[in-house]
Amino acid sequence: MKIAFVTGSSIVEGAVAAFEILRELSEKYGHMLVDYRAKEPRSYVNSAILAGKLLNEGEADFVIGGCSSGLGFQLALNTCPNVLCGYGTTPIEAALFARINKGNAFSYPFALNWGWAAEENFRFVIAALFQGMTEEIYPAKEAARKKSENESLKKLSQLSKVSYENWLKKVEKL
Repeated sequence: MKIAFVTGSSIVEGAVAAFEILRELSEKYGHMLVDYRAKEPRSYVNSAILAGKLLNEGEADFVIGGCSSGLGFQLALNTCPNVLCGYGTTPIEAALFARINKGNAFSYPFALNWGWAAEENFRFVIAALFQGMTEEIYPAKEAARKKSENESLKKLSQLSKVSYENWLKKVEKL
């Protein structure tokens, strides 16, 4: 799987450590990691737009990114067509998102609570996310219902969104 790491410019310090962890775990799980960290000023909204383009144009199969709190990036990215972005700060949240919601993007807070041992927590969260991507829907006895609910969620998400082509035209005018 081709994974894009997309960040804004407000989280440079956390992004360096996070990128190295993502590189290590991507290799372990057989993914290819592509670096889209901000090299010049870029807001979380512009990072989300970039991530939406990468997913819709097939440049990435999955996006991991975030902003200071992780919430703005998630909210902005969820406005993009064909995107279902989750958020989590614990391994169980990441694993359940991967196993139940099966989205194509994940947001993480790279400034909020980013202190002592934060990189270790990030490592555990991403490892759980990647492991969850390889596992069956949880819980197994509810798999049919959870799969149906996930399909409904993705359809519901698209109801309020325009096509990628129309979105792209509108985004360019922002």
